[in-house]
Amino acid sequence: MWWYAGRRESSKPQPSTIKVAPNPTPTNPSTQAPNLEELAKVEAPPYAPIVVRGTEDAAHDKFRHAMQFYSKGDYARAIPELRAAAKASPDVPSFAFYLGASYLRTGQVDPAIQFFRKTIVLAVPAYSEPSRFYLAEAYLQKKDVSAAEEQLRIIVQMHGSKAAEAQALLDQLGK
Repeated sequence: MWWYAGRRESSKPQPSTIKVAPNPTPTNPSTQAPNLEELAKVEAPPYAPIVVRGTEDAAHDKFRHAMQFYSKGDYARAIPELRAAAKASPDVPSFAFYLGASYLRTGQVDPAIQFFRKTIVLAVPAYSEPSRFYLAEAYLQKKDVSAAEEQLRIIVQMHGSKAAEAQALLDQLGK
């Protein structure tokens, strides 16, 4: 009898021994906090050189030289020339804008914020919206979500070329 009972159990198919990892708690992506590091990843604003006829002043010459580095992605080498151009001609928005962008790309967030704000104050429409957008990105890098949201809301209200991108960021921040 003992032999038969043992034999009967061994003839049953054995359950597989697949190890199953504990089921993690399912996460709902809409309730997860946004990853600020991902949202704050910045691509440099594009630069297209402008052909100027006639002579340039020293500030524009420094800017043109700096933008050769900028166009190659060498933002650290562009900064000194951009800084010199912005100091010589503080009312030229492109100098302040690209200096802010270079600072942001090199991880120098506070000076980037300073120059994006300066560009906004100069109130040149071609630079106002992108300056606000990159300013919002700088605030996200500092984890100042409310300041970033404020800039993004203004961009949406401007109805410009960055409005859809700003709204998408706002939507992600609102999660």
